Amino acid sequence: MRSVVFLGVLWLASTSSAWAQTQFRYPMTTSGTYITAYRDNDRNSGTMKDWNGGKKTYDNHSGSDYGIGGFPGMDNGVWIVAGADGTVDAASDGQADRCTSGSCSPCNGNYVRIRHADGKQTYYLHMKKGSVKVKVGQQVKCGDQLGLVGSSGCSTGPHLHFQVNVNSTSRDPFLNSDWVDRGPYLGHPSTQCKGGTTPPPPPPPTCDYIKTARLGGGDLNIRPSSNTSQPAVGTVPEGTCLKVEARTNTGQDIFGNTNWFKITHNGKTGWISAYYADCSDCGGAPPPPPECTAGQTQACYTGPAEARGKGICKEGKRTCSNGKWGACEGSVTPTNEECDGKDNNCDGKVDEELSRQCYSGPAGTLGIGSCQEGIQLCTNGSWSACIGEVAPSAQEICDNGKDDNCDGKVDEGCASTGQCTDGQTQECFTGPIDRANVGPCKAGKQTCQGGKWGTCQGEVLPAASEICANGIDDNCNGAVDEGCGTPTNCEDKDGDGYGVGAACTGPQDCNDNDPNIHPNATEICGNGIDEDCKDGDRPCGSKKEIGEKDCKSPDDCKSGLCVTLNGENRCSTRCTERAECPADYDCIDKTACWPRKTTTPNTACKTDQECVATQICQSGKCIDGSSARGCGCHAPAPASSDHLFFLFGLLLLLLIPRRSSHHTKP
Repeated sequence: MRSVVFLGVLWLASTSSAWAQTQFRYPMTTSGTYITAYRDNDRNSGTMKDWNGGKKTYDNHSGSDYGIGGFPGMDNGVWIVAGADGTVDAASDGQADRCTSGSCSPCNGNYVRIRHADGKQTYYLHMKKGSVKVKVGQQVKCGDQLGLVGSSGCSTGPHLHFQVNVNSTSRDPFLNSDWVDRGPYLGHPSTQCKGGTTPPPPPPPTCDYIKTARLGGGDLNIRPSSNTSQPAVGTVPEGTCLKVEARTNTGQDIFGNTNWFKITHNGKTGWISAYYADCSDCGGAPPPPPECTAGQTQACYTGPAEARGKGICKEGKRTCSNGKWGACEGSVTPTNEECDGKDNNCDGKVDEELSRQCYSGPAGTLGIGSCQEGIQLCTNGSWSACIGEVAPSAQEICDNGKDDNCDGKVDEGCASTGQCTDGQTQECFTGPIDRANVGPCKAGKQTCQGGKWGTCQGEVLPAASEICANGIDDNCNGAVDEGCGTPTNCEDKDGDGYGVGAACTGPQDCNDNDPNIHPNATEICGNGIDEDCKDGDRPCGSKKEIGEKDCKSPDDCKSGLCVTLNGENRCSTRCTERAECPADYDCIDKTACWPRKTTTPNTACKTDQECVATQICQSGKCIDGSSARGCGCHAPAPASSDHLFFLFGLLLLLLIPRRSSHHTKP
């Protein structure tokens, strides 16, 4: 075998007088191992010479190579041992171990390097993958196992490259008395450690069949006993398959090998040296025992072991036939996760982190203008609403520099294009376009005046963040109370008298982290905050139409009149008869218009306030009160305190100049 070796440089302090202190034993068994190439002592390129003056080497080879009989020997396993006491100062494992090209990288393959007390270093290269038993810094004794022979790194076949270095330069141990006993040329150095005894020979291989090898095409002598000094009783050609009848490790051959096999060939029975034989399956292996009994069944699973019994995954069953187990049937293995409330991938979690892209706009609009897709999340086995998508608006929102309706045009039909006509109206929304008409958010309306679009009236904008436990999609993103727990009690964290939770009575706080925001707060226009928790922020300059609730002063109403009746505030207009009021409105006491109630005659009541304005409550029922109040045919019912206060308020209102802006309570 041939190895090409790259060895790192390490400065070692040593002296020539110390070099002789450490001597090495042969680092393997002598059974079945043999020299294939010595160190080249002629370092000139193109010339070579081994330690005995021969050519059992190759150009510039820096160590000694010992073969083990090819890959069969490697598969049987041959241990490499430390040649002397020392400390492991380098080791590597994990490289592929069946190289035959002579150029596998890294070149040393799997290897161990030992530093000895006198500064020498020994290298053991090309080991079998996963066999290195020692670690850097570990102390080893002569004969300790280091790893198995392999063919990793720059190698053409299984062998050990053994090398001695002094001051980072290789030297020939056969010429420098580095062996305890170097042995004969082409033979084995001694396996005895310095100052110790020769270890007992290893037991012979336990293989049942062998093939003769390493005979150079010649025949192997059969001896009457396990000793080459006995005359031959027959011969065996190279490559012959033989059955092993007996084994011994007390034999002797010219290489010092002690392992011998007893065989019979052509009627001649005797012993052959294991040095010239490799374990083989040439005689055929006995049939394997049956795996099972016919008809026997057992549970089985074909998926990953960690998924067995989790989620939808379950075991199957297999049946024995002709001594072998059949295929596993009925086993359920992991699949991709689906949004169905099941653990499809059998990892112990259900619908984890599932999402998908979504878009509800018309085909051909995605990616045009402001339109973009959103995302759906899987929750409890169902897909959520499409969050974050932007679909086309009903029409272009003017002067925002965006293509809101996703038709490839920006601000078409707007004042900036000279196409706004006085009195023209259009839908508008000043919040994020993808939030319009989602949850409570809704578009408003703007009117063209003087060739320019006015402010957006009546729009409901998204809250800055979700308000927990109110059951409303406050931020208009398609999800309700996301990221919130649902308190079962009534919490009032900001102490403003309004809380949130299932146990709360009355209107709930829309922001329980700010005491200035609650259902009874005063709305501040144009700041983007819905202080009174009603219909979003009111744009500054906008005024309420007749009949709209929650005016606080006459300035809140286009009509300049805000009236209060039965604890309710509405924008109104003055009147003396119902004909002056909008449809479905009544003229209350010839003073102000008020939405007509839906009660009919004979509706049950306790007070006049529970009846429509033209009715009164008598004998527990609403009746037409016009005759009672007008012609004197019937005595009028006693006026309630609310009506007296209402009449007094209206009288004051009529007496105050029109420019007054105080809040009127009829």
